[in-house]
Amino acid sequence: MASLLEELQVRLGADWAAIRAAKEAARDERGRLRKNLQGCGTTDAAIVAFGSLAREEVTSGSDLDWTLLVDGPAKRDHWPSVHRIRTTLADSDTKPPNPSGAFGTMAFSHELVHRIGGDTDTNKITTQRVLLLLESAPIGPSAGAAVHRRVVRSVLDSYLGDDAVTYDRIPHVLLNDVVRYWRTVTVDFAAKARERGDRGWAIRNLKLRTARKLIFAAGLALCLRRVHSTPENARNDVSPEARAELLEALVADVERTPVELLASVTAESRDMDALAAPLFEAYDRFLALVDDPDQRGRLEKLSRADADTDEIWQSARVIGRDFGRAVQAFFFDEKSLFSDAIQRYGVF
Repeated sequence: MASLLEELQVRLGADWAAIRAAKEAARDERGRLRKNLQGCGTTDAAIVAFGSLAREEVTSGSDLDWTLLVDGPAKRDHWPSVHRIRTTLADSDTKPPNPSGAFGTMAFSHELVHRIGGDTDTNKITTQRVLLLLESAPIGPSAGAAVHRRVVRSVLDSYLGDDAVTYDRIPHVLLNDVVRYWRTVTVDFAAKARERGDRGWAIRNLKLRTARKLIFAAGLALCLRRVHSTPENARNDVSPEARAELLEALVADVERTPVELLASVTAESRDMDALAAPLFEAYDRFLALVDDPDQRGRLEKLSRADADTDEIWQSARVIGRDFGRAVQAFFFDEKSLFSDAIQRYGVF
């Protein structure tokens, strides 16, 4: 059966070859990792992939962001499991995550579920929680899939809280956390620029304007997509059944990759096709660029002093600009399904 993204390509007469190749590479890599990691993990934990592998966007330079997600009390065998995972991945020539980042270690479901907001909700916890919903996939032993599903559902349930379902079927706390995550990413980009100087600034800039923005766009779509489709006479339904229905809808949506989530929204109205076309076209160009070892390598080493005259960087800037404009139109254009909701709820 064709995916919603594939159906969109057919409707538009498009051919997003880089997106398709990255998806195929991701599925091959998941199969390889699932086989290699069979002896790792514990019965109360899932080995969870984030980043490009979870988004099904694996390219030649992709690393693996992963976490041992524990759903239960701390045990002695958790750290040995982390070490086994690290050793297994290193032995299989898997590029490790950034050692100073939020991945490559363990996380506990209790923190993700119960520390939404407040002083104990750190940048690391917020990042892990939001990305668990928007770009994560279980790898390793098959038992981990159930753990992953259980924690995802618990996080979404916690976001909805004990309050009645709000007008327009919007999960406001989740929406605010998605916006907070995006703003945190952009501010942290500036912090990394100060700390690292020229090292890797160009590739980070491109990723911020494409892959990171895609995650944000998917999060907005996740939270706002039910505004236009909720009948007027059902918007004030505060019954437990309405809350349960919203929870199930959110659970179903986060099982999709970001591009598939946006494609699923596009499928609801033919007016969205014309808005989606430049978005996916620009993203396809981004994946093609970062899959080219020479171009990616150039961006990873490029100094700011040489940027203005570098052809690869200039091409990358155009891709980032085109993608940004396409995302803006996808939500704010008068023909968009989101045009009213994004103005009513997206800022204030």
